[in-house]
Amino acid sequence: MTTSDRFDRSLPGLLAEIARVDASEALSDVLAATSSLRQRPAWQNSAAWRIGPAALPAERRSIGSLPIVVRLGLVAALLLSALGGAVFVGSRFLQHSALPPQLGTLVRLADMQIARVRPVAVRLPDGRVLVAGGGDSEHPVPVELFDPARGVFQAATGTSVPGVGAGALLPDGTVLLLTFDTNALDSQATVFDPRTMTLVATPVPTTLHRESATLTSLLDGRVLLAGGRTDQHADATVQTIVSSAELYDPVTRSFAATGSLGASRLGASATRLGDGRVLVVGGGGPPGAELYDPRTGTFTPTGGPHVSGPTLGVATPDGGAVVFETVLDAVTTGDAPAGGHRKVDRFDPATGTFTALPDLVRTPTTATGLSDGRILLTADLELQTFFGTQRKWSWVYDPATGSTEEASAPAALGQTPVLMDNGGVLLLGGRTIDLSLGDVAVPWAAMYSWGEPPSAGP
Repeated sequence: MTTSDRFDRSLPGLLAEIARVDASEALSDVLAATSSLRQRPAWQNSAAWRIGPAALPAERRSIGSLPIVVRLGLVAALLLSALGGAVFVGSRFLQHSALPPQLGTLVRLADMQIARVRPVAVRLPDGRVLVAGGGDSEHPVPVELFDPARGVFQAATGTSVPGVGAGALLPDGTVLLLTFDTNALDSQATVFDPRTMTLVATPVPTTLHRESATLTSLLDGRVLLAGGRTDQHADATVQTIVSSAELYDPVTRSFAATGSLGASRLGASATRLGDGRVLVVGGGGPPGAELYDPRTGTFTPTGGPHVSGPTLGVATPDGGAVVFETVLDAVTTGDAPAGGHRKVDRFDPATGTFTALPDLVRTPTTATGLSDGRILLTADLELQTFFGTQRKWSWVYDPATGSTEEASAPAALGQTPVLMDNGGVLLLGGRTIDLSLGDVAVPWAAMYSWGEPPSAGP
């Protein structure tokens, strides 16, 4: 397909995007995108700061201090905003939807030691946060620990973890990490001990060489791993979606087979319910759900969910769960499927049934349960248009009413959220647009604060 053909095919979608652009949001993105072109001042690495032009120091806000290409881009943005609010920077088209008054305050923290995209992040019993993976398979990256009391990240030397994956907290305070190496087409299981800052390798059965499996901590301390895909070739032309499941025993530090899912699932959600069972939803073709009972080691079909395909699950204070439709990655051609919205279900473990909640008009890519029962959703979509549009949102969903309230948009795509002890939500890593390099991984960290935000620094 020629470049002209690509442009002709993407033009209708591009025009629709232009009509929905908010110029002030887009200009904020332009300023954020220029950060990698200039050396970061010391204040950015040592103190928290609020995202947005108003929070930047005078030397960062001055348009005259920006590179000439950026100044020209800002002038072009102002001219184009009168025609529809579009912002063109080189060959990139940056866009945000307009947001109403915002609910939470998003505060930028000190950077991580290493840039990561969708890293594994697990909150430890002492309040610190373990961050692992998120690099590419060719360049494994060290584990880091975030100390919220000091607001700093500490890298653990000699603890490199490849690729992407998942993590689960074990009863003794250590963390099971399961990451997938897309080059070697196999999985690596390790246990990280935050007291000694060391990794211990765990033997992995060949049945565990899989990607995108669910990883769920059980009430008895074991960890359930289910579904995913294996035998993925480097060209991604051959994939085998599996139904098998394994249990990790923290006492023996080993995996053992357990009952299999009733269907092969990729991108399913696995949510531990209040009674200890695990609800597995979606990840297949038609809608479907199963319950895993740790006492019997078996999966049984349940209910009739309205959601289908890849899902996100969040446990609710009443012992049930809320399940959202999502996408396997952050690339799509629109906010929701053609002619419809993303579905939402509430599961009642007492009756084993699903109740449909109001649909979402956006596709969530992360879902984090808050301490008050509401759910923080983020969406970071890359629209496949000629200009590679990227969009970011955040909003709070109330399962009790089905209502939503907008929150400050994340600073980058592909960030990992973690609920903190103080009720805030930590966002880690991600990728953003660089005017000269295109999409690049970033070491950013930010915190959603629902009360008085921390100082933004000088």
